[in-house]
Amino acid sequence: MTTMESERKTPKTSLSNTVLRQYRAIAHKLNPVVRVGGNGLSTNVLAEVDRALGDHELIKIKIAVGDRDLRDALIEQLCQTTHAQLVQRIGNTATLLRRNPRQIPANQTCKERCKTALSFAPQPRISFACDAAPHQSGTGGVSFMRPVIG
Repeated sequence: MTTMESERKTPKTSLSNTVLRQYRAIAHKLNPVVRVGGNGLSTNVLAEVDRALGDHELIKIKIAVGDRDLRDALIEQLCQTTHAQLVQRIGNTATLLRRNPRQIPANQTCKERCKTALSFAPQPRISFACDAAPHQSGTGGVSFMRPVIG
């Protein structure tokens, strides 16, 4: 294997091998969400990739161009344009990662999630006040909430 082939096969990321392996395992079951055809990277394709990365953080892209060097150039351009990292490339499929700082982590408790979600809400914030005690008899354990703007 020549040095050019080894450079082409190695993704250039700042992630450790352990983290890359975990992302590859997660991406294994994913289907490609964007397909790039012969027209290359149009503004609509870039917008769709940007939206998908914002929604999912880790996505697969199918690139259907004939030339291997052109495919690698498209992947590199896509990573630079969307500020994503290449996790893996197998054949015509590339896996990209871009962290979303506004996404709520899944390992937070319900109270922490609500607090984090409210921190992203636009002003003025709407909170809810309880009209009944949570375990008051006659309400069936349901509390009645009314919105309070403030």
